[in-house]
Amino acid sequence: MQLTAESSSLIQNAVISTNPNDDTINQLVGSQLGMEKSWSLGAAQEQERTEQAQLQTKRCTDAELLKEQIKDEEQPA
Repeated sequence: MQLTAESSSLIQNAVISTNPNDDTINQLVGSQLGMEKSWSLGAAQEQERTEQAQLQTKRCTDAELLKEQIKDEEQPA
């Protein structure tokens, strides 16, 4: 299906809003989306920090266990 000049003009006219509140609504929606994106990013960053902290704790615990094993193996029976 091809767009004719007439149908293209009708589509363009249909998209143009005459409601003066649309700009305000679009700004509010954009602000809301921006906040949600920011919150989502913040949550993802917090999750990443939590995971990194858990990995570091595990590494420290593993290192302590390994030290204990070595110490136990070095002691004569």
